[in-house]
Amino acid sequence: MIKEFKREPLGQDASVIEIHSEETKNESNVDMREVENIFTSPKKIEDIIEKSKTDATLLSNKTYIEVFKKVIAENQKQISLLEESIVEEKNKIYKKVSKQDPVSVDISDSNALKTHYVEVFGKRSKSISFEDYVALLELKKLLEVDEQKGILGVAEI
Repeated sequence: MIKEFKREPLGQDASVIEIHSEETKNESNVDMREVENIFTSPKKIEDIIEKSKTDATLLSNKTYIEVFKKVIAENQKQISLLEESIVEEKNKIYKKVSKQDPVSVDISDSNALKTHYVEVFGKRSKSISFEDYVALLELKKLLEVDEQKGILGVAEI
């Protein structure tokens, strides 16, 4: 025989507890207080990584997934801040150098450097200017990226 139970209205304390517990859970039903507790402790994160090397089931733990999502987001913020500061410093250096007398390096004594200069820039010169040097650095960076793509077999999108 099935009995019906009438639900009593929650008291004020019970409703506060229920609301609070709902706020600490996200869409995937993860306790965000626990996520924050783990996230603020680098030692706990390292322990999780070490344990997951031997126990693959930890990789599907929803709490750990949320922790690592948060770690990745924080790392992306730090990377973007670092990139911004690098660009700022680079611009400061370029402005400082461009305000000074033209800087150049004499390559007239080296036939190899003169030959390479002609191969890269398509003209003859006895010196390498700062602008030429910056162009060479950018070219080197492009060549390194192309080489890395070739090694990794990554197609450009």
